[in-house]
Amino acid sequence: MTSNCEPVTMVDDQSVQMEDVSIPTHLSDEEKCAKLKCFEKEVNIFTARMDYVQDMLKIEKIDDTPNKETMEQLSSELQNLERKVKFLEGKVIEFLPCPVALCKYNYNFRNSKNAKRNTDPILRPAKLTNLTAKTDKNNKDNEFTLPKKTVKPISVENNKIPVTTTNSFAVLNTVNNDAEDVPPVANKIKPINMKMNDKYNQILQELHRTHPTAINSYYNGYIRIQAETSDHHREIKTYLTAQKVEYFVNDPVANRPLKLAIKGLPASTKVEDIKSDLIAKGINIDKVAQLKKFADKTPLPIYMIEVVRDENVDDIFGTRSCLYMQIKIVRLVKAFVKARV
Repeated sequence: MTSNCEPVTMVDDQSVQMEDVSIPTHLSDEEKCAKLKCFEKEVNIFTARMDYVQDMLKIEKIDDTPNKETMEQLSSELQNLERKVKFLEGKVIEFLPCPVALCKYNYNFRNSKNAKRNTDPILRPAKLTNLTAKTDKNNKDNEFTLPKKTVKPISVENNKIPVTTTNSFAVLNTVNNDAEDVPPVANKIKPINMKMNDKYNQILQELHRTHPTAINSYYNGYIRIQAETSDHHREIKTYLTAQKVEYFVNDPVANRPLKLAIKGLPASTKVEDIKSDLIAKGINIDKVAQLKKFADKTPLPIYMIEVVRDENVDDIFGTRSCLYMQIKIVRLVKAFVKARV
């Protein structure tokens, strides 16, 4: 075999004569096996050379200035090699299968090597099955069946031993539960709302000097001043009036009247009649007004009532009729929102 660096052709040393090589009948099994292996070796050699020529052809194509003569020579050599490989593969097929028993080209040896061993059947012990009425109805009288033995329930005596424990919180039982619960007195002093101005800091300093117990808090552009006593409340108002400061006093929520709405009466009902009827039922009514539409001021069949917060203020929620007609009492905010819609 020559080297790979050949000037003209690269496969002359492995030339194959493509004449009809028929299998002679006088060849022995060993000679046929050797012939088959020789053909396979030549197929591998020409396949390797064909890969080499393909790589050379790719390199030549990638070049910016490829040599046309070299590319034509490589292409012709590649076609020649492909022809030789196909010819040799056909010869290999003609010699198959190899007559030698242990050769890798012997189909029987290869299949027997890869064949799976047949598994032996698994022998399991026989199961003892009792004959029942469902399996054998004919031999029911001849078979012997064991009588059913049921165990009587044994009543377990309640022999629980009581465990005595000590209550570590027994001291709390000595507290006098009959003591009168005195609720804390609600602060009935109305807060003073002073409007923010340029000299509010000086006013607060003076109030802190004269009334240090007063509580000041800011809310929505106003300073809320909560006095401790009614005397302090009166003195603070006198001071703010002297300073010509804008302020107002509002009632606490606990002292404000309860605002509700009455629905179910006609829009032509008079306000005085509603107030007189509710007062006759024992409800302390302070004010009654009729709601109107925001756009055209049309009267609505909804009436606002203000109930004084006394001990009977909750009686208004039990009222079901007014002026001999069934009514419904709801919160004012909810009724007002629905009326505007």
